[in-house]
Amino acid sequence: MKQLFRKLLLLLRRYGRLLSSREGIVLLTATAMVVGYDHSLLMEGMRLFPPPGGIFNQHLAGIVWFFLLPLAVNAVHPRMGWKEMGGGTGSPRRWLPWFFLLVIAGTLWAWIVSRNPAYRAFYPQYAPAGESVGAFLVFQLSVGLYMFAWEFFCRGFLMFGLKPRFGRSAILVQLVLFTLLHRGKPEYLLSMLGGLGMGIFAYQAGTFFPVFLLHWVVSILLDIFCLF
Repeated sequence: MKQLFRKLLLLLRRYGRLLSSREGIVLLTATAMVVGYDHSLLMEGMRLFPPPGGIFNQHLAGIVWFFLLPLAVNAVHPRMGWKEMGGGTGSPRRWLPWFFLLVIAGTLWAWIVSRNPAYRAFYPQYAPAGESVGAFLVFQLSVGLYMFAWEFFCRGFLMFGLKPRFGRSAILVQLVLFTLLHRGKPEYLLSMLGGLGMGIFAYQAGTFFPVFLLHWVVSILLDIFCLF
């Protein structure tokens, strides 16, 4: 009985240390944020914007669950610095050439898929965006804030939070959650390739900032191509 108790105590200590470690907190927080985000979209209290602006509810939920709450958790533990989480601009000289190359590739991709009726029926996700320049700009600003939260969460907090212990394998961890967050969208399967590429890009750049810009620019272009 004493031996069993000692073994249980050792297991609790071992896994307790693991769960309270930087990597344990990052993984637990990331999982909780994805679950919380999915459930919040079903809650009436989160539907502050009525149709046709329902997409803004999704943007608000993303900002809360993927940016504000992870920051709040990090402020308590493990207290990573902003640059530790992939913040800042890194070294633009290192990533600017790749950024422009990927923008060209993303533009070509956006033009090709925008000819697909499934994409044209889905984008832009805010109908008034096709009716006035003002509505389009307001919508794209909201999309930008939403995508900044996404990139901070996937390629910042999660990937760079796991990097010290898991190295390049952290790219695959963020890829899983990034792909899951695309379910229900026309590019769900393609998001696997995109998430892998953006993960590698952010990892090499040492910051999620250029990936955020790339994601946002290509998203804007896709909306424009689908409208015209």
